[in-house]
Amino acid sequence: MKELIEYIAKSLVDDPSQVRVDEIEGTNSVVLELHVAPEDMGRIIGRKGQVVNAMRTLLRVLAGKEGKRVTLEIVEEEAPIEEAVPTEAEVAEEIPIAEEEVPSEEELIEAHLEEEIEETTGEEAD
Repeated sequence: MKELIEYIAKSLVDDPSQVRVDEIEGTNSVVLELHVAPEDMGRIIGRKGQVVNAMRTLLRVLAGKEGKRVTLEIVEEEAPIEEAVPTEAEVAEEIPIAEEEVPSEEELIEAHLEEEIEETTGEEAD
């Protein structure tokens, strides 16, 4: 059964090297997982699922002769994600840190006095 599905799938897809069939066998049932490249999913499934349903029908006939039940699952292989995690130094380079100017004690006192003058007189101090 596994070999039949593998043969059919490799005949249909553009990249046969990406086709893999895993067989998970139970006491009375078998699960076949068909792995194909993402670009070939449409070819395997077919219009309205006709291709995959035809493969499932063939499997049911073969499994019935052996007195087993079979399930065919299509598994899409995900493209590997090649994202490097940035180091602390790279992050520090990307995010500029704004240097704040810390006011001196005299500037703080002057600003405080200006605020007090505004509150009491209602006028801005020069």
